[in-house]
Amino acid sequence: MKARLLLVVLLPALALITADTQMTQKSGSSFLGSAERNSQEMIQQGRQTFRFDTFGDEEFWGGQLRLHETVNKLTPQQALCLG
Repeated sequence: MKARLLLVVLLPALALITADTQMTQKSGSSFLGSAERNSQEMIQQGRQTFRFDTFGDEEFWGGQLRLHETVNKLTPQQALCLG
C-alpha cells in the first residue's frame, strides 16, 4: 500500500522534471532568452544612444550660451585659429 502511494506521488513529479529538462536542452533557457540576441540588442541600443542622444547638450550650448550665433559671426581666418 505504501509503495503504491509513493508511486502515485512520485511518478507525476518525475514526469514533470523529465519534461522540463528536455525543453531546456532543446531551446536553451526560455526565461533568459538567447545571450547572443540580448548582447546584440544592447549593442544596438548603445549605438543609438551614443549617436543620437544629446543629454541636454543642445539646450545648453545653443539655448543658454547661444554658441551658434557666435560661430556664425566668425570669419574663416578666425575659425582656423580656433582649430
